[in-house]
Amino acid sequence: MFRSPCRAWGAALLWGVALGSATLPPACRAQDAEDLQNLLENVGQEYAHAYLAPLIQSFGANQNSGLYSTAAIPASRLTVSIGVRAMAARLAEEDAFFSREVDVTLDEDWGVAPTDPYYGDEGTVVMTGPTVFGDEHVRGVVQAYHDGVLVAEMEGIEGVWQTRTAPLAVPEVSVGGVLGLRATARWLPAIDAGDIGAVRLWGYGLQYGLNQLLPMLPLDAMVGFFRQSLDIGDDLNADADSWFLAASKSFTMVTVYGGYARESSDLDVTYEWIRSPDDVVPIDFNVEGLQTSRFTLGATLNLGVRLNADVNVGNELTTWSAGLTFGI
Repeated sequence: MFRSPCRAWGAALLWGVALGSATLPPACRAQDAEDLQNLLENVGQEYAHAYLAPLIQSFGANQNSGLYSTAAIPASRLTVSIGVRAMAARLAEEDAFFSREVDVTLDEDWGVAPTDPYYGDEGTVVMTGPTVFGDEHVRGVVQAYHDGVLVAEMEGIEGVWQTRTAPLAVPEVSVGGVLGLRATARWLPAIDAGDIGAVRLWGYGLQYGLNQLLPMLPLDAMVGFFRQSLDIGDDLNADADSWFLAASKSFTMVTVYGGYARESSDLDVTYEWIRSPDDVVPIDFNVEGLQTSRFTLGATLNLGVRLNADVNVGNELTTWSAGLTFGI
């Protein structure tokens, strides 16, 4: 199932052996310093789905962070601001490792040769190993079973980015003050993120000040939405949407703000699985993010420039964000 031209050497030793196992020669291991896109070419869809799951959970939560630092939107005074937002999602300890079991038809994809007596029978495959955020020096393992008996074992891939904190930073510009509306755009050109690959982001959002409709409110309130798209290399695209209700209260130099959001995210994965130099399989699938809601609490300090920081407690992940804003 999992072969580059080098890894296929070791896999071939066990694909025709019912209870065999094999490891790669040292010469092959020395060539394994690969980035995320190259690693994915060595695994099929089932493995990649589990391997990438924490990435969409963390990047989707990050994209939906730092969307506001005040709920005050003038009704008729033009405001323009530029700034930068930094976000960080805290991953759970178990996000560094995955274990997945699937029922399959035993064939070449799972290390079973056509000459084996159980070729074409139903079996079970157990996949375990580091996720994309797991150990960079440990390979995953794929084991195929027939009636509870191990019939094939293959290597998976290692982690890429061993961390429990997934960061993201992006510049943004906002224009407001027309009919109580404020529009915001985010754009990040291609930035080299090391083994993760080049990262690009764009997004837009719109907010409406509720004080235009409810002038008796004792604080500022607004509703808004944001939509973003994040490209990771050439193979991964993460989309995120957020709909939120927020309120703030301003004092002399400090604004306290908070809100509630409903959100969604998903990751489109498209790459070519190189089962062998002569056998390339297109892979295309989608992973949905698990986080659907969050509460936000933060504060903004006005020193001529505005500094803000907040914590976002979601139903899956906690994220922190901070921002620096120039303008009004």
